[in-house]
Amino acid sequence: MADSGYIELSEVLQQLSDDDKLSYRMALLRDGNEWKAHTLFLDRIPQNGNEEPINFDYDYGNAFFSAGTIDGNSAKQWLFQRNGEITLLGRPSSIRRFTLQPFNGKAPWNRSPSYALQDFHRMPLPMTRYNVTGFGPAQYPTNTGFLLSDDAPFFPDFRTALLRLVYKVQDIDAIQQEPGAAVVVRLADTSAWLSNITLSPTAIDVTISGTRVGVSRITITGGGATLHDRQLDARRTVTCSLPNGIPSPLWIMLSRGNEWLDYYQRDERWGGFQFIPTAECYCGI
Repeated sequence: MADSGYIELSEVLQQLSDDDKLSYRMALLRDGNEWKAHTLFLDRIPQNGNEEPINFDYDYGNAFFSAGTIDGNSAKQWLFQRNGEITLLGRPSSIRRFTLQPFNGKAPWNRSPSYALQDFHRMPLPMTRYNVTGFGPAQYPTNTGFLLSDDAPFFPDFRTALLRLVYKVQDIDAIQQEPGAAVVVRLADTSAWLSNITLSPTAIDVTISGTRVGVSRITITGGGATLHDRQLDARRTVTCSLPNGIPSPLWIMLSRGNEWLDYYQRDERWGGFQFIPTAECYCGI
């Protein structure tokens, strides 16, 4: 379950601060003398403290892939003007300019809880995803043949490179669909989220992390009854006893007023495995 809707591009831009540091990954295709963005991801997702930002520029003649960081003001200009430029790594005098597909109408958006599947990966934070591609598919030729370069890894085709370099997919054979042209903004919510959940036959332990945990509320319900409900005052781990075992359906809801911040749901009626964001969970569920 996720919130979704449509939003004006101007409202998307308002979500970006000039002081933001966003990471980007892009795939460009040559069209005559111009470079056009086939896929562009702009992410405001905190990195782990020991994680180095990923930077690369791979030029294959008719296809170009790049990853790096930009400030929020530059990101807003790219999206509003539908064009941008980057300075190539190790070549401060070399600029790569590109255009984005013209945007019309409103951007669809969806908001997902932590560890929901998003663009082939489970994201560890609640995330709002804005698709600012525009209406109508971009008509860019993607049949580039082999991708070869003295300074970049080999790929047998554009799709493989796109999935590996932009979508960060390792098992390409597991992906059946063909990723279409897309311009996507993904903004993580770090105010409060369920960073760890451990289930056992007798208790639930939930760790809540974030910058504004103190104005949030956690509610745990199961089997039609409220098992735990409290206002939080700081980052903490909450323990909820389960005298009758793990109930079904089970909801763990983190909220602020009328807004949900993060949630987890487990329902045995669905069958199969319900994902739990921890490596220390009770695995007999």
